[in-house]
Amino acid sequence: MKRVIGLPGDTIRIASGAVYLTLAGTSREIMLDEEAYLNDTNNGNTKLPGNLSTDTFTVPEGSYWVMGDNRNNSSDSRQCFSMCVPG
Repeated sequence: MKRVIGLPGDTIRIASGAVYLTLAGTSREIMLDEEAYLNDTNNGNTKLPGNLSTDTFTVPEGSYWVMGDNRNNSSDSRQCFSMCVPG
């Protein structure tokens, strides 16, 4: 299962196992509360490819940022920061 995490213009930041979102047109960053849909193995344990600890990405117009619930074994927008799902 994939969930839409970011819409066009949103900024996604992954750091220390957590996902942060800044909505387009705002400057306030929020940490996503994923406890309701991620199990204990995946909640707070979001990783980046290549052992990166932190990275930031802005979703381009006409695209969406998606992430799988099985974070440790999911192929999703984290695999390539230019790989968003076209709208």
